[in-house]
Amino acid sequence: MQKLFNLGNRAVRWFRKENTNAALILLYHRIAELPADPQLLSVSPSHFAEHLEVLRKYTHPLSLQQLVDALRSGNLPPRAVVITFDDGYSDNLTHAKPLLAQADIPATIFISTGYTEWKQEFWWDELERIFLQPNTLPQTLSLKVADRLHECDLGNVATYHQEEYDRDRSWNVLQATNPTPRHLIYRALHQQLFGLSGAEIAATLQKLQEKSGQGTIARLTHKPMIKEEIVQLAEEGLIEVGAHTMTHPVLANLPIAAQQEEIERSKTTLETILGHSVNSFSYPFGTPQVSYTSQTVELVREMGFNCAVTTSPELVEGSGDRYQLPRIGIRDCNGDEFAEQLQELLPVA
Repeated sequence: MQKLFNLGNRAVRWFRKENTNAALILLYHRIAELPADPQLLSVSPSHFAEHLEVLRKYTHPLSLQQLVDALRSGNLPPRAVVITFDDGYSDNLTHAKPLLAQADIPATIFISTGYTEWKQEFWWDELERIFLQPNTLPQTLSLKVADRLHECDLGNVATYHQEEYDRDRSWNVLQATNPTPRHLIYRALHQQLFGLSGAEIAATLQKLQEKSGQGTIARLTHKPMIKEEIVQLAEEGLIEVGAHTMTHPVLANLPIAAQQEEIERSKTTLETILGHSVNSFSYPFGTPQVSYTSQTVELVREMGFNCAVTTSPELVEGSGDRYQLPRIGIRDCNGDEFAEQLQELLPVA
């Protein structure tokens, strides 16, 4: 392995400041081997095991609650790192938890509790299932999204063959081009659904499932955790379960009363499942002023959480707001590549 702490210029500038008391919170979503991952949410189990090895060797892993306590006391250990997951995929239990236990590294997993009945996949996965999997769809789909009619013309890819899927499976949303009209429609509908309420998204997906003929059959590979699995996840105490709203909406787009319901119901649902208090919250999508506002932050405070995390790609400084803790998103990469990313962010011992 390459030397880990050969800091890049940007990190050197950050840590030449007087206050070098900083920590790093990592954001994962899935630990799984997927045939396609258009949203770049998954890290393979073998790579995640390598990440944990790097963290054990070179950093001071903490739980999120330990980090909160350290921030309160002003006694943050050097090279402190916290692992978090968003959404609540079942593979967090089946793949991530055993690897975390083997490495003896804690984590916090934030769960969108509206999906715990497992009636369907998360909405972004549902779009992928319908449009980017091999199947036959109507050549033209008319779909109303938030009172706006969309005409989806699939043309000669109304039938999407396995060989075409195999050709396109490495495509992801960071790529500028779309290999087929299906990918263009998928990207456009994802953007349209992004800003809607959970009820509006559910209604739109129901119509899409009906008109596409693809129904509601959810894939085991994309299964959200059900209630019994959440209980198993929290057993032994290595993993903290946190709240991530009910339906994973952009909270900033909702009235305050609707925001409160999304946050409060997520908390109380988890507390009923687990039989104890839930202290941590994750803002869906997590971008300040885009996906949540100062009013959202105040709601989280008032509901009794002791911390909340965002997706702002920054370090946690000792003087920072524990209700807007930043996180660095981690994509699939091997241990050496992960170490190279880490070396730009953490201070030299």
